[in-house]
Amino acid sequence: MKGPRIATPICLVMATGMLALHASPARAQLAAGAIASGSVAAAVDGSSTDASLAGSVGYRFNRMIGFGVELTWIKLKAAAPTAVTSPYTSIVYTDTRGDAIFFTTNVRIEIPTTSRRILPYAVGGGGPASTSNSYTVTIRTVIPPLLGPIPSGVVLPTPVPQIEVHPTTTSSAGLGLTLGGGVSLLATDHFSIDIDLRSLYIRGNPSGSIGRFGVGASYRF
Repeated sequence: MKGPRIATPICLVMATGMLALHASPARAQLAAGAIASGSVAAAVDGSSTDASLAGSVGYRFNRMIGFGVELTWIKLKAAAPTAVTSPYTSIVYTDTRGDAIFFTTNVRIEIPTTSRRILPYAVGGGGPASTSNSYTVTIRTVIPPLLGPIPSGVVLPTPVPQIEVHPTTTSSAGLGLTLGGGVSLLATDHFSIDIDLRSLYIRGNPSGSIGRFGVGASYRF
């Protein structure tokens, strides 16, 4: 399973590079103005790799420094409690789902180069973040048989299991941090294709930081 997940981002990067080579050169790297970006990514949380989406808006004050806000959604592997089984009672957790949402205020530093197409950048910031886990709890209970001798002529009913199903959602909130960077490949004066690599951290995540590798696009107004 890991092979296809790793191969997909590599193919996207190769396709991005080919597109950049055939793009018309931008006349100049714009000095200031608003910028909007969006990306899709693969997020690595511990041993699992899942999907992630992000979008941001900001303003470049000059050729290097920008400021903006970013919303990032990451699908996470849900952490359900351990199942309990016994002869008369069992508790099972199914339909587990989890995700994380980051809303961060970021500083963006773009590094001017001699190339009109290639623009490296670094991003760092923080803000509120939340994680949620949802799962279904199924409790199965069987009434144990009576202990001791059964009087003659008494017929006991067959024990019927009682089943209870409870959809459950747990959530937590805390400070989220993001740090990373990438490179923008300018196809025109305003439009670029971005290759982005981030590390995101939220307090309470058992796997620690989350790695995010994505490909997106930006428009400079």
